[in-house]
Amino acid sequence: MEDKMETLVGKVLAYGDSKAEKNAVCFKNVTVTYGELKKRVMGMAALLRGMGVGKGDRVMLNAVSKPEYIAGLLAIQYIGAVTVAIDKFAKPDNIRDIWEMTKADFFLADGKRLPEEVKTVSLKQLYEEAAGEQKHMPYEEPDEGDLCELLFTTGTTGKPKGAMLSYRCVHANILNTCRGISMREDDIVLNPLPLNHSFGMRVLRSTLFLGATVVLQNGFTFAKEIEINIEEHHCTAMVCVPASIEIIYRQMQEQFAPIIGKLRYVEFGAGSVSVGMKKKLCAILPDTHLFNTWGSTETGGAVFLDITNHPDKAASIGKPLEGIDVKAVDPNGNEVDARDIDTAGRMLLRGKMRMEGYWNEPELTAETIDGDWLT
Repeated sequence: MEDKMETLVGKVLAYGDSKAEKNAVCFKNVTVTYGELKKRVMGMAALLRGMGVGKGDRVMLNAVSKPEYIAGLLAIQYIGAVTVAIDKFAKPDNIRDIWEMTKADFFLADGKRLPEEVKTVSLKQLYEEAAGEQKHMPYEEPDEGDLCELLFTTGTTGKPKGAMLSYRCVHANILNTCRGISMREDDIVLNPLPLNHSFGMRVLRSTLFLGATVVLQNGFTFAKEIEINIEEHHCTAMVCVPASIEIIYRQMQEQFAPIIGKLRYVEFGAGSVSVGMKKKLCAILPDTHLFNTWGSTETGGAVFLDITNHPDKAASIGKPLEGIDVKAVDPNGNEVDARDIDTAGRMLLRGKMRMEGYWNEPELTAETIDGDWLT
């Protein structure tokens, strides 16, 4: 992969021609090929443009783990608007807060009772109508500094804050993920993660960017659903958070190794798997590559640990990829040589994957970004 910026929309449109019959998205018994996804994206973009949505406008959409969410996300970006993914379990007050903060044009969602001022349009209906003939407009490649997404995180303050992700940032994030875990075009990735969170989104983007296949699932509640998806869709990979792998292990018991062991790799993120669990997984999954990734909403996946090839580093969070700089500082901001828990400092990062700042929060942005460094 070259570092020349390419957009996810542009890649999917190209695959709609070159890989028209290949599955792009699977959800339960529904499969959407790249050819069909391209048609839906262009159709939804035309419908949104007809509703008055234009470049730079914000459009909120309910982050349901279904094909219509992916098509909606890409359609918004097709016309140069900014996607604002909302937690599918978000409460009305939280939705209204983000609506007021972003001054969004519409909220694409179904089945939610919301305040009257939130202009809601059915995401499912838009997706269905997009299957018909539309007057499509040409796709214009954005500038790398243009705003692509707003990902909202509460962090430790409880107040929603929107990380501004430019196209440059998203592209770097995609390349980091693809390289950090050696994703391949022939992968079929089971993604049960929330699609309004950084981890779930970067895996989704990277899978489609490569022309691979994503299998969507609504969380990790039932291990049986994971088994069914791996079997029926012939999954080669799975992504999960540390707590989920513990749950899956307990639920599957003796079936864990035979089922999960069919996968080429498993990636853990949004936290660290315990050292004991890492060693246990290496022992019972000798043919499945294990990766632990560290990242944040503001950076995406930035630090990667190849557990399988480096079991002696199981207590580490890993190392940054080429193009990502990391340093540790003390409470006064002085750089320290962090080698163990006694010499540890606060981690700072810089690289193209770094967010541009927080939406309409100049003071918070100034506190968080110091020159090129995310502090």
